[in-house]
Amino acid sequence: MQLSILSILSTLAATAIAVPVAVPGENHHSTATVMFFGAADASFTQDFKTDGTETDIHNVLSISKISVPAGVTCTFDGIDGSVTKVSNQAVVDVGPPQTQVSGACWNL
Repeated sequence: MQLSILSILSTLAATAIAVPVAVPGENHHSTATVMFFGAADASFTQDFKTDGTETDIHNVLSISKISVPAGVTCTFDGIDGSVTKVSNQAVVDVGPPQTQVSGACWNL
């Protein structure tokens, strides 16, 4: 009986060691490259830290759509008061189209 219990405990210990453990932030990136789309195929990209730091946007292009990469959610503020939230590879309309003045991003 003691041999069986010892055998079971050894097997459980070996299994626990073999199971990969997720490390918080392991697949997260420190920055996200966001794509901003305007009229007539105009666009630009800007990198944002993914720690929630608000970052100014210094491009005056009137933006109609915003896209963010997978694993990230971002919020952008427009010059005329719009607030646009974009998450996880989505392409979201900005309504009404307007210059974006700041944004902040976080890893999901």
